Amino acid sequence: MSLILLGKQAILRQASDETATSEDHYSLVLDISKCIRCHKCEIDCKLENLVPEGVRILRMVALGPEEWDGELRIFNVRASCFQCHLPACVSACPTGALRKSPEGVVIRDEALCVGCRICELTCPNCGTLSYDKRTKQMLKCDFCLKRLDNGLLPACVEGCLMGALAIKKGKDLVSFIDEKKAGASPVMLNIR
Repeated sequence: MSLILLGKQAILRQASDETATSEDHYSLVLDISKCIRCHKCEIDCKLENLVPEGVRILRMVALGPEEWDGELRIFNVRASCFQCHLPACVSACPTGALRKSPEGVVIRDEALCVGCRICELTCPNCGTLSYDKRTKQMLKCDFCLKRLDNGLLPACVEGCLMGALAIKKGKDLVSFIDEKKAGASPVMLNIR
């Protein structure tokens, strides 16, 4: 589920709240008020995941204009895999190359991906899967799960100059949501 908090108003898409705050499942948080759209997260993602030129598994995009405190503003939001609770791409993949990890992350098995692009067609979040013409395979964000398994932050989170990106789960996520609901900062959460 993607949750965008604009003041005390929320826009919700996909999944259910009980899966969103699982102790085991990761969620990516973007504090929209801190993001300056410098694209360093995109660069760090490309470098960490060896994403070729012309292919993007993370992009920052403009949302709006939206009214905020009586004025129209443009907000920067993250566009990458939403790690859906019930991902259409996983059920549609004819080779089983996509699966849901115990941490709630949709991961791709490189050995099984044949680049048929069915996952891309079934994904409701346009542009979050990318086709690599060089390898003839699909690429997608996996929250840098290998880094997380080794106690490191995802490359985009670690490299964010403004501290706008964070990775949360369980009680930390619930506390973060409650804090942001009470405050005035717009936030985007990628939650299952």
